Amino acid sequence: MKILELLNKANKAYPDEFLSNYYNEKTGKPRKGNGDTLAEFIVRELYETRSENQEDEAQIQCAVEILERAVRDIQSVIGALED
Repeated sequence: MKILELLNKANKAYPDEFLSNYYNEKTGKPRKGNGDTLAEFIVRELYETRSENQEDEAQIQCAVEILERAVRDIQSVIGALED
């Protein structure tokens, strides 16, 4: 799977398809955006951890694992703030 396909797939699920503000829609390369650091984070994580040589299923699984790890980290911070 090409990075652009992966980013476009994620973008369709993101509110207002705002991820596309943070990557070049022809190359998939991350770019500076404005205002949504979560969108920027997701694009950068997906871009930096991708492997164009992986099968589609493996690439998607890797992307899911990276984002799930981020969710756990955020949940840990929320838990600490609530204590």
